[in-house]
Amino acid sequence: MNSQYAVYNGAGRILRYGSCPEEMVQIQANHPGESVIVGACDDLRHYVAGGEILERPENTATLIGTILTGLPVPCTIIIDGQRYGHDESAVELDLLAGEHTITVEAFPVLDATFTVSVP
Repeated sequence: MNSQYAVYNGAGRILRYGSCPEEMVQIQANHPGESVIVGACDDLRHYVAGGEILERPENTATLIGTILTGLPVPCTIIIDGQRYGHDESAVELDLLAGEHTITVEAFPVLDATFTVSVP
């Protein structure tokens, strides 16, 4: 009989998942630092903590104009591909004129992506 499984790292990030015979589940974690858990999941919406597959929390970040608020602390703000570490719950972005893509990352929180046009 096949079992669904997830391979995850020390932070709980699911690296890959699938289905295999029960007796082969444990060998799916085949690199240093990897662990395996039995259960159904999605690598984008789930993570592993306390021996359970859990839903990743929603990101509370909001963008109004060029001001980001509700940021998870700490987080990484990605502006047009450039990564910036941030450790406060709000920031006013100093952006050049044009359209910009902004993503807020703070695993296990889901990513939040915004597009803003600056005149």
